Amino acid sequence: MIPRPAKNESVAVDAMIWIYNHNRESPYYSCCRKVRNLISGGEFKGCIALQTATEIVGAVSNPRNFRLPGGHFDFSSALNMVTDIFKTPNSRLILPNASTLSTAVDLCRKYNLKRKQWYDAVLAATLLNNGVHVLYTMNDKDFLPITELSLINPFTETLRPGSMPVEWNLASTTIPRQTPDRPSSPTDGKTS
Repeated sequence: MIPRPAKNESVAVDAMIWIYNHNRESPYYSCCRKVRNLISGGEFKGCIALQTATEIVGAVSNPRNFRLPGGHFDFSSALNMVTDIFKTPNSRLILPNASTLSTAVDLCRKYNLKRKQWYDAVLAATLLNNGVHVLYTMNDKDFLPITELSLINPFTETLRPGSMPVEWNLASTTIPRQTPDRPSSPTDGKTS
């Protein structure tokens, strides 16, 4: 069972989960669809960061990054995908704000993040500055150093609780368990 927070919690969903949710031929489709259905069904509040939307459009419209049996999406289809995501019931767009840059820099310094982790630090800063402390992601290893976020990998059904208080739906969530240092993920190669 996929761990999930209580209804009053806001949860961000990372790019690859949204992308696989739109690819019925993917072996990951049903799991990603479950996450979307939890949001649209009101199990918790869903969020998509502007950076995530940007990553989705860039990834699915780039033939070097995204491969489907019929080829990559054209730009117009990629825009349609992200527009469809924004129409998910019970979800909202979150934006960077005036303190996002300084929060990202602070996260990089606090956790000794490297250049390749900058994008993840900016995304984490956007989430934290918008009061979002839970992230559904296939690439949980990318965010492991940032302990302010609770990370849920829907494929391994693991939860890495963060340091920020989050109310969990205990009726539908098993006791949160620590993720391994390097959990398995269907995408060890990022799209960006």
